[in-house]
Amino acid sequence: RKYILNFQQLLTINQNLSKKVNSLRKKVSNYSLFLLFLLPLAILVYVEYHEINKWIDFTRKERIGVEYNQSLVRLLKNLQHHRGATNAYLSGAPSFKDTIATDHSKIEDDIEAINLINSKYGRLLKADDKWEGFKRSWKELEYTEYSMSPKEFFDSHTEIIAGVLSLISYIGETSNLILDPELSTYYLMDYVTFKCPTLIESIGQVRGAGIKATGTHSLNEDEKRQLIAQAGLIKEFHAQAGETVLKIFSASQEIKSRMEGIVNEFDRDIEAFLDILNREIINAPKITINPSDYYDAATKVIDSGFNLYDRKALALDKLLEARMHEYQKEGYLFGSVLIVISSAFIYLLAAFIKKLGELEATKGELNRQIGFLTDSREYIRNILDSQEDIVIMTDGKSLQYVNKSFLDFAGHGSLEEFRQDQRCLCHLFKKEKGFVYKEDGNDCIDPEVSEKGEGFKVKMFDIRKGMDRVFLGNTKRLPGEKKLYVISFKDITDIEDESRRFEYLSVTDSLTGTYNRLKFDNVLESEIQRAKRFKRVFSLVMFDIDQF
Repeated sequence: RKYILNFQQLLTINQNLSKKVNSLRKKVSNYSLFLLFLLPLAILVYVEYHEINKWIDFTRKERIGVEYNQSLVRLLKNLQHHRGATNAYLSGAPSFKDTIATDHSKIEDDIEAINLINSKYGRLLKADDKWEGFKRSWKELEYTEYSMSPKEFFDSHTEIIAGVLSLISYIGETSNLILDPELSTYYLMDYVTFKCPTLIESIGQVRGAGIKATGTHSLNEDEKRQLIAQAGLIKEFHAQAGETVLKIFSASQEIKSRMEGIVNEFDRDIEAFLDILNREIINAPKITINPSDYYDAATKVIDSGFNLYDRKALALDKLLEARMHEYQKEGYLFGSVLIVISSAFIYLLAAFIKKLGELEATKGELNRQIGFLTDSREYIRNILDSQEDIVIMTDGKSLQYVNKSFLDFAGHGSLEEFRQDQRCLCHLFKKEKGFVYKEDGNDCIDPEVSEKGEGFKVKMFDIRKGMDRVFLGNTKRLPGEKKLYVISFKDITDIEDESRRFEYLSVTDSLTGTYNRLKFDNVLESEIQRAKRFKRVFSLVMFDIDQF
């Protein structure tokens, strides 16, 4: 009873039954071989099926992020239009009053549409609080917009738009978009989530700032410097967006062939608008351009940008949809294979159990096979000794049995020799955070505790290789025994090293070697929670090193 009997061991016992049950033994042997073959195959298929489903869920969440952000960008477009029209109206252009009312109606429609999307995906994307915060800010501005000066309104409205841009970026993070594994979709994500909305907003700010100058037909030095700076930002953001577009085209010739024309058109519109801005406002001896003409010119390039955004967001969604369909095809295939294997396994298992029931009728024969148990003890020992994993048997206080892998690792020839040097394997455990180690007063691992978890990690020094090794421990209670456990230790040093390497890559910028935004966000959130927990003052200091 101090050995774990699996199908192969049961088959071995059956093979030594008397000749009277020889035919039955052959049938059990055949069923056992099929079961031993199907079981690991079914496990492998299930693991692959589960992994495919994980990627399907990952990609589905990305598509949800694209859908959510498309609604936010439509809201962004109407907010920018409303800001420009209202700023023109407050600056002395009454013709924009009807436009303002239309914009209000569009914004309310956009908010209702996003309310619907947020009710479906807000909890999944953790966007509820941020969306509710935006709606409160919008209501406050809506009630006070006509009582503000043009500058006050423009600044307040720009702050609200900045909140929408922040929410777009946030959705990109919580929906897995920023973690997309393929180049073409990753660069498309970068463009539609960060580059394009930022570029369009910089043009929108210049539209709002320039409309005031066209209304008053004047531009003081401060306003002129501000417009020059904003025009410079447009060029900078345009260049950054252009670099991302080139990467998209390099990763996908199909996207390049479909979108190169509209990208070039957007580029020409930006250049034409900047020319109007410099010629008619910034460098003009006298500002004579009509406010409506300037507003229409700016709106044209903004609409061109939003049109490009829509095309690229659609392309991103189509690529994600195609990828998800491929995953689903694989999932259907592996699911079908899993069903077939499972059905065969159940059938064979039922037949196997039936034959085992018949075998019970031959208990009298087993009385003459008692001597076999002595031989099987050595057989099972050989099985355990052939395992690469360290295997021990313990009653919670001392070691009862160890396999050859244990003795080789510990550098001893026998369990008795090891006991003379070390009372227990846990004396070899290194005391290190994140690993199980010997506590004062304990002689061995507490198997009743470790048996409840999914495994535990330990670190031990390998005297053969002269280095630390990491093991994953797993505890099983022996059948029929209350205080006897088998604990196996699997060497996962290479897996741990690879995991740390991937963790380092995920939070480190590959070019500079510095921590990236993900690491900064994680540390910042941790420090905020620490400050709240201990009720301490928390500060964030920013150093502008080179006025970048």
